[in-house]
Amino acid sequence: MEKNIIFKIIKEFILTEVEVNENSDFYYDLGLSSLDMINLIFKIEKELNVNIRLENLFGVRTVGEFINAINNV
Repeated sequence: MEKNIIFKIIKEFILTEVEVNENSDFYYDLGLSSLDMINLIFKIEKELNVNIRLENLFGVRTVGEFINAINNV
């Protein structure tokens, strides 16, 4: 999956200017809520025309873990 597109979409959900990298924690570093995460998943599914199974994302905390999980779809 295209990392740059995923990073761009993630940045749309962040309200402050913070660096987004593969080690960024969605909750602590980026300030995303669980609702933000659901909306992020829907947006990525729409933009990349993929179907992401939520059970693949169980326990995912960082951007890198997220990318790896959705690449294994």
